[in-house]
Amino acid sequence: MKNRTKKGAPYRYILFAILHRIKQMLKAVSCKFYKVKEGQTAMQIANYFCVSPRVLARENGLKTEPSVGQILKIPSAKGNEYTVQAGDTKALLCGSDKRFESLNGTQAFYIGMSVLIEAGAAF
Repeated sequence: MKNRTKKGAPYRYILFAILHRIKQMLKAVSCKFYKVKEGQTAMQIANYFCVSPRVLARENGLKTEPSVGQILKIPSAKGNEYTVQAGDTKALLCGSDKRFESLNGTQAFYIGMSVLIEAGAAF
């Protein structure tokens, strides 16, 4: 019986697998940085990537809105978003004031504020 496979065919499959893996790795890396487009605000970018605007600003040292073409580092969300209600405290939500400030990048705390709490916290 004659071998009908083309010469070098297994190498193509190996090459395809390697290229596919490289593409996955580049996609993972590209998700951590973002180039600001015209008209975008820090709030819009933060909402798009599901991170707190305060955390985005802190991570990138932003004091004003980002400029067009600026490369922003997109921090990974380290918790669940929660809206502060009457009776909540920083320690109740995150275990301590220091942990709250670390997660949210601010000392501010008020009713109606959208904050990050540690994943797995139950209410």
